Amino acid sequence: LSSSPRDALAALISPSSSAVKLADLVSPADAVPAAAKLQEIRKRAVVNEEERGLETLFLAVGMASWPASDDGRPYSAPVLLMPITIEQTGTDRRRLSLARAGELQPNLVLLHYLESQKVSVDAEELIDLVEGDDHEEDFDLEPAFRHLTAAVAARIPQFAIAPHFVVGN
Repeated sequence: LSSSPRDALAALISPSSSAVKLADLVSPADAVPAAAKLQEIRKRAVVNEEERGLETLFLAVGMASWPASDDGRPYSAPVLLMPITIEQTGTDRRRLSLARAGELQPNLVLLHYLESQKVSVDAEELIDLVEGDDHEEDFDLEPAFRHLTAAVAARIPQFAIAPHFVVGN
């Protein structure tokens, strides 16, 4: 969803917003493949919930990346995670809506890794820096991303955060 219109993403992330139609998030040319991918992700999430009792459907908000220590493929991890639901409306499998299903939260696995690298980041402070998450502010992730990048910069050179939005399990 990284190329989705900013206002549609802001509506999806807003706690006071209703469901956002897939058609508002992707171009008409991308609608069919996006719907097929979302249906697969949704199916996996349902199985995880029914068989394992795990809620695994999230929107990854921001992707951190940094070079691998062994010169291999760079590491990457979501910065923030937001529980979502994917609902099908009607019988057309392409008519999907996404809705926020819980609070925006930091990726605790990323924060644990950073802690192992001697970087301390306050999870609550990181969430508080996201603008537009719980007030009538304009939606803006940059303050949170800048804070995290600044905290990490001295210990992990080339640490960067891209404003990507990815639905996954």
